[in-house]
Amino acid sequence: MSKYIVIFVEGETEEELYKDYIIPIVRRNMPNGMLECEVSVINVRGAGGFKNDSIMKFKRLKESNADKDFVVAMCYDTDIFEYASKPPINWDNVEKRIKKVGAEKVIRVAAKRSIEDWLLYDLEGLCKWLRIQVPSKLTGKTGYDKLKSLFRQKNKTYIKGKKVEGLLMRLDIDKIMNKVNGELKPLISEFKQSTKQ
Repeated sequence: MSKYIVIFVEGETEEELYKDYIIPIVRRNMPNGMLECEVSVINVRGAGGFKNDSIMKFKRLKESNADKDFVVAMCYDTDIFEYASKPPINWDNVEKRIKKVGAEKVIRVAAKRSIEDWLLYDLEGLCKWLRIQVPSKLTGKTGYDKLKSLFRQKNKTYIKGKKVEGLLMRLDIDKIMNKVNGELKPLISEFKQSTKQ
C-alpha cells in the first residue's frame, strides 16, 4: 500500500506555507528528489476545526483512497494551549478519533507559540517586503503582536489565519525551516521513511 500524508493546518498562511514552500523544499532535499507518497494540505480554519472538521474531512479522503496507508499530521500553534487552564483541544482524543476512521499514524507538528514566530525568523526578509527598516527591538509580547506592530508601520493590517499576498515568496523559507527544524522533524521523518519503502 502506498503512503498518503495528510497535513491539517489552522489557517491560510499555514496552508500556503506547507503547500507551496515546506513540502517542495522537503521533496527537493530528498536523496532521490521524488517521494513515493501523495500529500494533501487541508485548512481547518482555526484551532477549533481540529475537533470535528479534521475528522469529517479525513473520513471523506479515506473513503475515496481506501487503498492508501494514511499518516495524519496535525500542525498547530501552541500559544492558545500554553496559558489555558483547560486546553481547548484534547489532542489524544482527536488522535483516537482519526485513527478510528482509518489513519495508520497521527503526528503533531506544534509551532512553538505561533506560525507568526516562525515568520519572524526571517525578520530581514519581512521588513524588506514591508519596505521598512529592521527595528533594533520588536514591540509586542507574542509573535502575532510583533508582526502586527511591524505591519502597522506601513499602515497595513495583519490578520491571523488570513493569507498575506506576496509575503511568503519574499521570505527565506529555508532559513526559517532550519530554525524550526526540531518542530518540523516529525513530519520530515515521515517523508524520509516513505522514500525507503
